[in-house]
Amino acid sequence: MVMMPLPAVVRWLFTLLLLVPVWGADPPPRVTASLQTVATGVQVRLSIQDGWHLYWQQPGDSGLAPRLAWTLPPGWSAGAPRFPVPTRHVEADLVTFIHEGDLVLEVPLTPGPPSPGGVVAVRVDYLVCRESCLPGKVTAELPLTATGTLPAPGIPWPHTAPVDPAQAGITVTARGVGNDLLVTVQGQNLPTPPSHPVMPAVEGQFALLPPQVVQATATTWELRLTRSAGVAEPTRFSGLITGLGTTTVAVDVALGAMPAPAAETGGWLAAAAAGLLGGLILNLMPCVLPVLALKVLAFGKAREAGQGVVGPALTYTAGILTTWLTLGLVLLALRAAGLSVNWGYQLQEPLVVLALLVLFLALSLNLAGVFEIGLAATRVGGGRSGPFFNGVLTTIVATPCGAPFASVALAYAVGAPAAEALAVFAALGLGLAAPVLVLALIPGAARIIPRPGPWMEDLKRLLAIPLLAATGWMVWTYLALAGGPTSFVVLVGLLPLVILAAGAWGRFQIQGGRAALALTLAAVLGVFGLAAWTATQAAPSAASGHQEGPWEPWSQAREDALRTSGTPFFIDATAAWCLTCQVNKRTTLHQEAVAAAFARRGVVCLRADYTARDSAIAALLTRHGRASVPTYVLVDGKGRSSLLPDLLTPTIVLDALTPIPEKSP
Repeated sequence: MVMMPLPAVVRWLFTLLLLVPVWGADPPPRVTASLQTVATGVQVRLSIQDGWHLYWQQPGDSGLAPRLAWTLPPGWSAGAPRFPVPTRHVEADLVTFIHEGDLVLEVPLTPGPPSPGGVVAVRVDYLVCRESCLPGKVTAELPLTATGTLPAPGIPWPHTAPVDPAQAGITVTARGVGNDLLVTVQGQNLPTPPSHPVMPAVEGQFALLPPQVVQATATTWELRLTRSAGVAEPTRFSGLITGLGTTTVAVDVALGAMPAPAAETGGWLAAAAAGLLGGLILNLMPCVLPVLALKVLAFGKAREAGQGVVGPALTYTAGILTTWLTLGLVLLALRAAGLSVNWGYQLQEPLVVLALLVLFLALSLNLAGVFEIGLAATRVGGGRSGPFFNGVLTTIVATPCGAPFASVALAYAVGAPAAEALAVFAALGLGLAAPVLVLALIPGAARIIPRPGPWMEDLKRLLAIPLLAATGWMVWTYLALAGGPTSFVVLVGLLPLVILAAGAWGRFQIQGGRAALALTLAAVLGVFGLAAWTATQAAPSAASGHQEGPWEPWSQAREDALRTSGTPFFIDATAAWCLTCQVNKRTTLHQEAVAAAFARRGVVCLRADYTARDSAIAALLTRHGRASVPTYVLVDGKGRSSLLPDLLTPTIVLDALTPIPEKSP
């Protein structure tokens, strides 16, 4: 798992751990220091032993930058050191910025009154690292002239210094886009950006993962950086822009206060419209359709009985909206607390999946006639609370099902201000409630429902089939999350107990009797007991290993290597609990024609499995402006990325691959 930038305290603790094996030792000198005058002030040269390195001013995920302490004549002052361009180094999923060989620091020096016989001295405290790290300090002195002034400037020691944007003939601007930062580089004849064109200079502000290249032309780069979780919103961006030929540009710009453009976010109204459409499509998913069908049938019975339907339909809608807004508030609160979560966070908890498994199985057994609740859970009437909790139930059974357009809305919501985000979540709920609202509010709409009759019992049994399939899907999801002995309990313990409880309750409803009631209670207690037992087990982890066909696991290190080598690749961000993901695999990604097209173009297929919580995959989704799976990213050999739609077809993927040339035979 690729690590996000570590907080300062954690990074210090990590560095101290590196020092433990050598603490108290008397290491040989790995660094020597020299000092000379140059036209711009003074230079401090730190000569580093071969194989060892020092750190840049922003060390990265570990390490410490060299610190300079000056001894100066009275009235003299030294400014902050200017570091040369560092090297980005990745090892064991840690990203650091290092210097090897000679590290030459340029320091502005303001002389004061002459000081005959005086010296300018500097002490450098450093951390030098190879396999392990050694703390150390080194000093250097520069005697003043007989008149108490600096000696004549020497020949500057060579180093790769960054230049100002104007010297490179470019302009750089930056502005916030949701939780991210969009850096725009404009100039003439810009080359293709490298895999890591940005080095943030301020520790902890931005992720050290490679930024998303939103646009790369001969005149414009647009680079999107992910802001680190839990840090205050920056007002400036400081760092280095690399990849401009042999030039590296030093940037320090104020963030623009303009909102995100419509081309990137679409605005909250467009996101709400996508949410409304996505919520409407959710009604067609196998976990929701049976419940909706029973609700529609309940309208038919209510019409025959002369009951009103408008009030209960509005209460049902209120239940849906309350549940959607609650889930949205929890998501926004978790992200505000600094957790890397996206939509689907609830399905990354094994106990939530276990509860859904039991719910789907119980509903399917009811529809199959094993026990009877009639239309009580789905009727229009049922008092004031019945329709409300029916809306809650509808939302709960809908959460495992993704729908096209819903992911676009959710991607906007997780990065939008709270009011806009909640408006998008409300739109999703309204879309889910729309069929019932239409039947209730439009005069005569309920007449399209067939009259009740014995056929309704046969329809109920047919509707049990998709819910049984959804139950199997939840079992598979739970196995992917838990594995080991916990999954064994689900297969041979929990499921039979649920079936036993349903059967015993059905017998009690028909025949009565204490034995049937006692058996029902015992089986229900067994279900709760086993569920409680699973909560005491070690935290489950997603099953890793088997990858189908040419697919290999995604990691940030693997993506970085492919970008560096100019190899095209395709990322399938997926999860076991994502139904759309599984459909796309079977209908498109695992089709022979698609696999052959990938192979002909040398496209490496990467699968980012988000079944269990993974901060690196969460960052991947955020970097591409998404908040849920499925997410499909195609990156060509020049590092340019494009997003594919949620619902794939072979034609969509093959068309997206067309610009990538086939390999020579």
